[in-house]
Amino acid sequence: MRIGGALVGLLAVVVVIYALLFMKSGQKSHIEAAVDALTKAGIAATQANLSQLEKAVLSFVGAEDRSPESWQDMRSLRYILTGTTDGWGRVIRYEKTSEMGFRLVSAGPDGRFDTADDLAVEDAP
Repeated sequence: MRIGGALVGLLAVVVVIYALLFMKSGQKSHIEAAVDALTKAGIAATQANLSQLEKAVLSFVGAEDRSPESWQDMRSLRYILTGTTDGWGRVIRYEKTSEMGFRLVSAGPDGRFDTADDLAVEDAP
């Protein structure tokens, strides 16, 4: 019986040590912290890309007196020479909202459009 009680006690100590080492309440693991940092970097890169693309579209609107029909419309007239991707390498969606208006949308960290984490810039004169 003493051996059984000692094993139960030892098992209890192992469980407590495991809980203390691996279940730090309120603290993120290294992996979670790395994912958060990558997400923040992706958001920052996307916001910078959206800003640059917005300026390019506004230049197009000012010169052509209309919104472009698509990214291809802008490329053919040399208003954009760089990519149209977000911080995760996915294409930023261009939407013509009116004759002079437009909306640029990144699917955000989750990679799906029309969800809460989408990043967008809209210009509707």
